[in-house]
Amino acid sequence: MKLIMRCGIVTLFIFGLSLPHRVNAQEGMLITPSQLTIAGVKGKIEKRVLLLRAKSQISQLKILTLDLNGDDGSKVLPSNAIKAAPPANSIKANGLLAVPIEVNLKAAVSGEFKGQLMLKHNEGVQSVPLTVKIKDPFNWPLFIILLGVTLGIGVSAYRFKGKPRDEIIVRINNIRDQISDKNNPIQQTAFPKRINEYLLDAEADLQSNKWNDAREVLQLAEKMLLRWRKGKTDWLKQFEYYQELENRLNSDHLSANSYVKALQWRLADAKRDAPEQEGPDQFREALEPITLKINQYLQLEADFDTLNRLRVNLEEALNREWEPKVFAFQQRMQILTPDAEDESAYATLAKEMQLAIIEMRSLPIKSQERSLSGTRDGDGAPQMGVSSVPIAPPAPTVHMLPTLKWWGDARLRLSAFTWASYIIAVLLLAGTGFEELYIANPTFGANAWSDYFALMAWGFGAEASRASITDMVKGWGVSVN
Repeated sequence: MKLIMRCGIVTLFIFGLSLPHRVNAQEGMLITPSQLTIAGVKGKIEKRVLLLRAKSQISQLKILTLDLNGDDGSKVLPSNAIKAAPPANSIKANGLLAVPIEVNLKAAVSGEFKGQLMLKHNEGVQSVPLTVKIKDPFNWPLFIILLGVTLGIGVSAYRFKGKPRDEIIVRINNIRDQISDKNNPIQQTAFPKRINEYLLDAEADLQSNKWNDAREVLQLAEKMLLRWRKGKTDWLKQFEYYQELENRLNSDHLSANSYVKALQWRLADAKRDAPEQEGPDQFREALEPITLKINQYLQLEADFDTLNRLRVNLEEALNREWEPKVFAFQQRMQILTPDAEDESAYATLAKEMQLAIIEMRSLPIKSQERSLSGTRDGDGAPQMGVSSVPIAPPAPTVHMLPTLKWWGDARLRLSAFTWASYIIAVLLLAGTGFEELYIANPTFGANAWSDYFALMAWGFGAEASRASITDMVKGWGVSVN
């Protein structure tokens, strides 16, 4: 029992002696700063200074460096990367000593590392908390965010301009492929020409960036193509019938007068408008009145031929008497038109010619020899001049205006403005994200995947957000130019 009491007394005595000594050791020097934080870029050497102020005579001064540990303990900044060599190992009372601190980050990894610098001297040991924050060099982060912004702008530009253009181009080519095959029966109809007109309109809208107008025109072309495919067989029959009517009008037996020309125009209009009809039945209905007019005129031509043959077989005096009458019939035929207002004139002429035929057949004819000698071209009827009516006057010459001399400068300015806009957008968006995610983060790169992915996502998302906001504001009717 006495032995235990003696040991306790000795222990208390030793503790009492050592306690003031430790307090004095902590107060042997004043260290500025009291804790040291160093932020740097991987691959560089960072230098700082500790200022020591001695309260009493300091000797045997040494600075010990220890390993600095990362927050999660998986990374270490080794002690040999930290150099702290005091220029002197002693300090006079109230004296000052500047100690350079050097941290070599060339072999370091990014992250935050914490530890202590131990200052040992004759008065005891003091410690200075040391924190080192290391980030990756700026080149790769800058490249990544520029890449993200560029990709964002590229995707946004393609979504708003390139994608609609490509979709329209694909649709145009798909339609053109379906009608361009020479073996396709559609080539025998008016559908390819009409559809190609729509495609040319769509291409013109495409050049002017009128996406909606181009889509509307393509919808018309696609509906027209579908209309053809639905009634393909009936369409072919109607166009074969059209070809028959066209051959009749182009026959050498018909005079090339205004009536025939008007029928040719109507027939051509019916063919041109056929693809616009809801179906082949409507095309047939459009051809029926033209067919009626053709048949009526063919009958009129036949009556005129009959009159001419009968006239040349009359006796000479009667022939001379009827020649101006027959010629008058021909002149009236030449000025006829298939319009509704000329129906009465047509009916009157047809009736008069029928009566003239009946009357002429009752008149005496000349002998066989004279009748044969009076014929021409082997058809028994002398050729009476038929003047052709021109379809339309020639189109006036179009004089092209000279190219404006400043056209090249305007095009250059537009191109420069476009590129400058993209460059400014990239710099502004990238600069904002770079400052927020890289410059403000002293340990950028400590978590490489998350840090770099955040840069890429920020750059990509910034442009997507800007484009969405711009599109939304446009929807409000507010100008954003």
